[in-house]
Amino acid sequence: MDIACRRALAMVAVVVGSSLLAGCVGLFPESGRFEDPSGLQQVNGRISFLVCLTGRVTLAGLDERNSDKGRDWVTVFTAEGDALITSGVPYSQDSLPEGLFASTNTTAVLDPGADYYLFVQTSEGTIRAAFTAPDGLPTNGWLAPDGTVTADPCE
Repeated sequence: MDIACRRALAMVAVVVGSSLLAGCVGLFPESGRFEDPSGLQQVNGRISFLVCLTGRVTLAGLDERNSDKGRDWVTVFTAEGDALITSGVPYSQDSLPEGLFASTNTTAVLDPGADYYLFVQTSEGTIRAAFTAPDGLPTNGWLAPDGTVTADPCE
């Protein structure tokens, strides 16, 4: 292979690699502040969530980690399909809106200090929210992305 061909292949590798990396940067909370209006709550050892947007949902998911305890990101659930989601209505990984089907569904650890990343792709846009639960997820009220616990994060 001549030098010109090697340079061309190297340039393609750099461009493709940079493009892939740029696409992945938005997937994790470290890349920015994700505070779209939403909430998380613990109900019977499982995670419930709500978003403050009504629209058609095609993809939803929740990831959990606890870096203080050496646990990296783990997908709690991922769901795909076509469903109507209503602002302020609670859903859970076990009770998704009709038309969404879980392709991943694991048990969350739910320990104090855990971080959570919720995403919900709707016809109106993508909800992205990062949460830190220093005392664990609340069982009364909803943890909002800003760290407050409120009766209704959509108010």
